[in-house]
Amino acid sequence: MGGELSEIDKRRELEDKDREEAASLPSDDDWSERIETPDLTPKFWEDPEPNCSGLLSADRIRSYHYAVGRMIRPFQETNLNAASYDLTLGPRYVLDGEEATFDAKRRVLRMPPGSIAMVTSREVLLMPYWLVARFNLKSKSIFEGLLMGAGPQIDPGYMGVLTCPLHNISNRPIELEFCKPFAKLDFMKTTWGKSVHPVACESEDRLHQEARAGTVTGSGEEPVRLWDRSKNFRPPVSHLAGSEGSRSSLRGLQGEFETLREEFESVESRTRIGQYIGAGFALGVISFLVALAGFTVLYTNEKVDAVKNERASATAPGAGSAPAASARSGR
Repeated sequence: MGGELSEIDKRRELEDKDREEAASLPSDDDWSERIETPDLTPKFWEDPEPNCSGLLSADRIRSYHYAVGRMIRPFQETNLNAASYDLTLGPRYVLDGEEATFDAKRRVLRMPPGSIAMVTSREVLLMPYWLVARFNLKSKSIFEGLLMGAGPQIDPGYMGVLTCPLHNISNRPIELEFCKPFAKLDFMKTTWGKSVHPVACESEDRLHQEARAGTVTGSGEEPVRLWDRSKNFRPPVSHLAGSEGSRSSLRGLQGEFETLREEFESVESRTRIGQYIGAGFALGVISFLVALAGFTVLYTNEKVDAVKNERASATAPGAGSAPAASARSGR
């Protein structure tokens, strides 16, 4: 008997751990910290089905998850799809260069149009040495106008949470909710199980020692290259050099455009006022010139009439004979 757990009991114990972790929200204080992995089994570095290849369907995602000692933490049956697994939003993110965490009051990430966010997964991944994974957005988020780097690859042997950039290219805000699905994982077998030998090691540490010694080889006796374990459990978001400066250039251009538009409208307004004043002044000048021309014409007409009247008086009959008659009568 020996008190050793049966395979069924081991599976139930792992399932209980998943349910316990899924029931409690991750805290930023202890989330993503380096975790001990005593429950990992040799199947984590030894492919249990080396003759099975291709994209994993739901049954094998679940089966391998428990076979290796929980590769998705926490694993939730509701997030399992036909050939993928849904990732949920983790507690830490960076929005337009400002790092923040979710809490009891802040449970929704609201991305303005044109903004960039660095988000993390709630799930901690422990990738077996014979699997590779890719993740991308769910269709709903894509249709809303959200973009992510096309299918980032998660290498065999990686441990930790995932960080990815999201860009809202739509003209309206997009909201993501804490611990709700936003992306999905696809798992694919590598050639490890068929080409790498030997892999019968009692621990992962031993596997790396053997690989450094050159006794673990692959196809054609070529040396294998293992994942750099110093990159495991890196602080999400914070470890990204310059992540605090990851801002959308489009939003910057939009801000500059708005500033230019306001300045243009101000100049245009002042120009319009100047045009109105200029038009009024021109109209006043024209009115003055018209009035002056009318006055000049009127004055000229009066002068012409006066000259005509004077000439008419001078040439009238008898106007010049009166003095002569007076002279003759005096003689």
